[in-house]
This record gives sequence, structure tokens and C-alpha cells, in this order.
Amino acid sequence: MKKLAAIIIGSNSTRMLVADIPLFLYPLMERYETRLLSSLDNQGYLSANAIDDMAQLILNLYNKAKTLGAQAICLAATSATRDAKNAEELIKAINEKTGLCLKTLSGEEEARLSYIGAGDGNEPYAMIDIGGGSTEIACENKSLSFQMGALRLYNMHDITSIESAKEAIDAAKRVFASCNKFNFDKWYFVGGTASVIARIYIKSDDYSLLKSDVKISIDYAKEALKQLAAMPKHERSGVIGVPQDRVDILPTGIAVLIAAMECLNIPHVYASDRNNLFGALKQYGVDSAIVEFVNIQ
Repeated sequence: MKKLAAIIIGSNSTRMLVADIPLFLYPLMERYETRLLSSLDNQGYLSANAIDDMAQLILNLYNKAKTLGAQAICLAATSATRDAKNAEELIKAINEKTGLCLKTLSGEEEARLSYIGAGDGNEPYAMIDIGGGSTEIACENKSLSFQMGALRLYNMHDITSIESAKEAIDAAKRVFASCNKFNFDKWYFVGGTASVIARIYIKSDDYSLLKSDVKISIDYAKEALKQLAAMPKHERSGVIGVPQDRVDILPTGIAVLIAAMECLNIPHVYASDRNNLFGALKQYGVDSAIVEFVNIQ
């Protein structure tokens, strides 16, 4: 076995997974609410402070991975970095501080990593990954990316009532309206919204990796959204499973989920913590892999 690390800079959070592969023994997940998408100004540029802060965080995570005994590491970024007009400045700052080369994933590459990470290959399945800035949908031979995520929708339609929840769902549905149906019985659901709604369902504040997938019906998602929409934001963290740093964007994440499930006629999903980080580690040693690993010195 070999201990590997993967770091992915998302639009809402920056996450690292360190695990022994191929069995994924002793996985350790680190997650930081960095909200890079919100650091873009009106012209689409990342601020200097956001770039400096992210470079320092990646250095800290790199050193943590080294301390944990990781032998190789990969680094990638998703929607917010795709959007940033000065993404090259972020790439340069991270390289100067850590020596790592950041790869900005295309939407299709992001979808493929999440698809690979979510399933075990024992049965046909499709996957939906709701991130902060985008949503990816994939099956074995199709990978799609949509400019709609929990943080992006929040910036457009903050949910503060049941009526505003309906408006947010309608806005998200307009993005997914052109998506062709996927004929699959098994749908995995990954991303931050998936992790939180699963913990709401099982009534647990334990944010260690879920031991098993949690079946979430569209009716349950609608009830959860209705409950959260009727609450002031400061009260939402009182719901078991809801972390303080997601009280604002969790409802919009669930709204995106409901919109996608309605547009694709999905009755239920299996919420899982096996996300694009797992997909990245599974790519280790694969020819023409989406991400590139470098040895940790």
C-alpha cells in the first residue's frame, strides 16, 4: 500500500484527503471554508489577499500531508478558479510557496473525478456532485458540468422563506432544463450539501467519514428545505447535523439538489462522502490520469 494525499480547491471549501491506497485505510479529511467564489470581484478577479491566503493554506496542508507520511500528492482546483480571470496569479503564488503545480480542472474533468470517487464499479450508477460554484452530473460515458452550485445560487437567491426557496429552485431548474434524462436506478450524491443532508437525516453531528451511504428521497429533501427556509439563519445550526459555517448556503445547496432531481426525474439519491478527492487518489498510477501526482520530498 502507498499513502497518498489529494488537495482540491473548491468554490466554497478547500479539502484534503490523505489515505492508504488501494484500500483507503485510515483516511483523514481536512476541510476549510475558504469561499473562493466570493473572493471574485465584479470583473472576475481574485483579490491579492485571497490569493495569498490560499497559497498559505496549501502550504499548511502540504506540510500536514508530509507529517502524516504521504508519499505523493496532487493539487487541483474547480469552478471558482475556472471563473477567475487572474487564475494564473493563484497558480504562481502556490507554486512559489509550495513547489506544487495547481491544475485547474475543466467541468468535465471535475465530473469524471467525482464519478470515479463515488462508486465501486459493482453496478451501473450515475453521480451528482453539488459544489459551491457548479454542479457535475456523470455516468460511465457522459460527464456534464453546470454553472450552478450552493454558493453561486446563494449569491443570486438567498433563502429566507418558503417563497424564496421556491424561487431558488426555479432559478436552478432553468440551468438544468436542457439536461437529458439519465436512465439509472442508482444515483450517488456527493459534495458538501450531500454530507450535511446525510447527517441531518441520521441526526448526527459526527463529521468523520460516513460509514455507509444515506438514501435521501426528493420528498425528504423538500421537507428539509422547508424546515430550514422557515428558520432564521442563526437558528439553523440548532438542527442536528448542520454546521455553523453552512447555515447560509445549505438551503440553496438543497434547492439545487431538488431542481436537479426534478429535471432528471430522480426519485432518490445515495449521499456519500466519497467525492472527487477519492476519485483523484484512485487515479494514481493510471495512464492519462486527470490529475498528476508528485513525490513529497
